Amino acid sequence: MANACEARNAAVKVETKILLSARDHNDVLEMIETYQLAKPSPLTVEMVRRAVGNTKVLCMNMEGRTSVFGALLRAGIPQEALNEMFVERTVGPAKNSNLLSSLTSEAQQCSHLLYAWDGLRTLAPNVKRKFKGKQFEAPTAAQVAEAARRWIVRSGTKIV
Repeated sequence: MANACEARNAAVKVETKILLSARDHNDVLEMIETYQLAKPSPLTVEMVRRAVGNTKVLCMNMEGRTSVFGALLRAGIPQEALNEMFVERTVGPAKNSNLLSSLTSEAQQCSHLLYAWDGLRTLAPNVKRKFKGKQFEAPTAAQVAEAARRWIVRSGTKIV
């Protein structure tokens, strides 16, 4: 594979290194650092405030699945921002019957919605319209969190 890469592009020089321990990631990190790639800037509470505005974000997922809060933390959203601007609701597997009315009432306090729908009801358009701000839906909490992270990074102005 290395030879094929070098044959396609003469400017590319492939170097192979053999590592003694597949579990020790420090050697790999050191090699990556030699490329001096730009490190992504961390998200700040102020960046989240700018995106969310003077309102809250409702995070909803099925009980027993990865929580949206956990996924948001892994996506780089500060814990302080989660505590201040996000509301998490998990829905039990047998508790789906009142979900749409519950979402409608939550929309009175939360302008934005992060909805990890795997195992939950499909959102009707009239329920979605109750949320005045941004709405992100995806099968998994990780996908919803990544969409929210991109929104926060791109947001230069208030969304309300």
